Amino acid sequence: MKPNRAAFARADVTRRYFLLQITLALAAILMPRAGLAQNTNDGFDPNANGTVRAVVVQADGKIIVSGDFTTIAGQTRNRIARLNPDGSLDVNFAVTSVDASIFAVAVQADNRIVLGGSFLNVGTSARNHLARLNSDGTVDTTFNPNVNGDINAVAVQSNGSIVLGGAFTSIGGQTRNRIARISAAGSVDATFNPNASSSVVALTIQTDGRIIVAGSFTTIAGQMRNSLARINSDGSPDMAFNPNA
Repeated sequence: MKPNRAAFARADVTRRYFLLQITLALAAILMPRAGLAQNTNDGFDPNANGTVRAVVVQADGKIIVSGDFTTIAGQTRNRIARLNPDGSLDVNFAVTSVDASIFAVAVQADNRIVLGGSFLNVGTSARNHLARLNSDGTVDTTFNPNVNGDINAVAVQSNGSIVLGGAFTSIGGQTRNRIARISAAGSVDATFNPNASSSVVALTIQTDGRIIVAGSFTTIAGQMRNSLARINSDGSPDMAFNPNA
């Protein structure tokens, strides 16, 4: 029997078609990844010489970084600096020295910057564990809540109030165990006192105002919660939320 050349030709065309489809599919998968790898190699290398513990991006694209470093972008900056979007140092940012670690940073709607950590001095101003900078990096002299222990987490609510988590047991002369809320002016919110049994290391605020809290505690807001909890905006426990970490 003679080979069917037309059938072979059709089979070869079909094979080539499917090979082309496979090649195009692989290209669609691999090209975005290659592009991503290329895009991340954009020359951004501030080269901090120590641990960076907190990063926040301002509305104008500038980047506040803080932690334990003492130089960044080739310049002396003790534990805090502001970078331009390309990673170069913003030399107009006033504060250049904090005397101990900064663990948390948050930017308010008015562009003032809240810092929390283990420090006792920001620039030349005495500030125990909590401070606020004006948008140019100068210390806000009107804000000094005076916390007696480390601040590990800071979050700003939509109304401007500031929620704090850490290892402290008092703030502004008021007993607050490891979690507190203060007004934008720095006064303690007397209605908010969840009372965590051990350190709070992270917190975030949901769009509905409820607050997710993480740490090493076993009770908070009067309820047993192992390391992770959610509290309502008034400080009461969210009874429906108990992941039991």
